[in-house]
Order: sequence, then C-alpha cells, then structure tokens
Amino acid sequence: MASELANGQKVGLVVRRGGNSLTLTATIDREAEVNARRAIQGDSRALRESILSAVFGVDCKELGPQLIEHFGVKEGELVQSVISGSPADKTGILAGDVIVAIGGTSVSRVAMNQLLRAASSSQEVAVEVLRDNAPRAIIVILSDHFLNDRIRAAIGSEVKRAVNDALRSTTETEIQDGVAATLRGLDPSAKRDLNRRRGRNFRKI
Repeated sequence: MASELANGQKVGLVVRRGGNSLTLTATIDREAEVNARRAIQGDSRALRESILSAVFGVDCKELGPQLIEHFGVKEGELVQSVISGSPADKTGILAGDVIVAIGGTSVSRVAMNQLLRAASSSQEVAVEVLRDNAPRAIIVILSDHFLNDRIRAAIGSEVKRAVNDALRSTTETEIQDGVAATLRGLDPSAKRDLNRRRGRNFRKI
C-alpha cells in the first residue's frame, strides 16, 4: 500500500496506546525511503566484501556499471589484492580477476553464513572468475586457521578503536567496564595482549 502513496502525501494512522485510540498524521517521504534502501544495500555489500576477505584472503570491490560493461558480465567482485599465504593465493586467484560465482551461485547471492561454515571446516569450494576476458573455474581449499586469524585481527582492530574512542570521551571506570564487556569471550592471549597495551593505569580484565 505504501508504494501506491505519493511523495508528500499525508495519511492518517489510528493506533492504540494504553487502551485508548489515537489518530496520528504521517507524511510520506520517498527520499528517505530511497536513502534507507541505499544504506541497507551499502551495509550488505560491505559485509559481503569483509567476509570474502576473511574466507579467501582477497581485497575486492563490487563492479560498478562501467566495469560491468567493460568486462561483459552481469555482476562481480573485482579482486584488487590477494593476501600472501591465503587460500586465494595458494590456489591461484590473482589481482585483476573478477569473481562472478562461488559454488555455482552468483557472488551477490551466495549465502555468507554457508561460506563461513565451509571455511570453518576447511572445505573446498569452486570459484568462477573472469581473467583476460575468459572464464576460469578455480577450486579453492579454504582454511579454518586463516579464517580464525582474520577474525582475531578484525576483533583486535575493533577493540583498539573502541578503547581509543573511550579514552577521549569517558571516565576511567566507564572505560574499564566497557572494555571488559567488549572483551568477554575473547581467548586469554588476546586479553593478555590488550592488558599489556593498556598500561599500568588501568586494572587488569
């Protein structure tokens, strides 16, 4: 129904609150709707590229309209760099390749949770890439050790950022409580590392 309403149109809404009926007026804002959709799509794209990086060891970027036309594909992720020693590096994926499908499914429709599960059990996965305008099928052997290292590195980066933000804006007690909550569940070595970095002025977690 909302899609049939014009931008700027006012609609009446009847709601019940505390046993009483209230009539509210809302204004349809199509621009806000479009912006919200774009934000969701952007978050989804960023999450997909982060997971591809953690699983395969590639830094990639979704093809825009001009590159889609240039490569002659419907969609894809352009590999910008490959981490040395990563599953992608060991099985021959190169910077400049365009990932178009994983496990026979287009890259934008791959279930990221399934991909993470495959990596956590070191499974093999077929990756279809475009290289020099020719399609190639590459079998990538995923690694749970590589995935875990990437996740730990990402968590460490987020923790450091959270600590630095807290140092600029909160009291010592608030910092200690916030960091302790953030680190709950991390392995002991990660906690020891952060305690060492935080220095003597803060109590240990």
